[in-house]
Amino acid sequence: MNRVNPLYLLAITVVVILFLLFKITSLREELRENKEDYFAKQKVAVALSSLKNLSASKASLIRYLSHAKGFTFTQTQKGISLHAKALNKKELDRIMAKILNSAYWIKSMKIVKIDNQKASLDMEIVW
Repeated sequence: MNRVNPLYLLAITVVVILFLLFKITSLREELRENKEDYFAKQKVAVALSSLKNLSASKASLIRYLSHAKGFTFTQTQKGISLHAKALNKKELDRIMAKILNSAYWIKSMKIVKIDNQKASLDMEIVW
């Protein structure tokens, strides 16, 4: 049997190392691109989720307001205006809990105390 020339072993080792370095750099580039795509898709998913929640919360608020008593509301394309002349503390608390614990943009809000048990409310919510 003939002996293998050490230069051939060295040349094969160098070629294998160069091939592996090329593969590693291409995999790093692919990983970076996938990471960018992931973060872009994650931003879109968060935006869609917030829009879905806003749409559901709009419907929920309108349904709640249509069944609640003691005030009037007008719905426009841009939002809702709430008006109540004399709400008792419980009703005011329920309405405020529903509105403030959700993701609504309150443009204006005015609460005036009438007596110890009643208050008036003027509020404008925009979408």
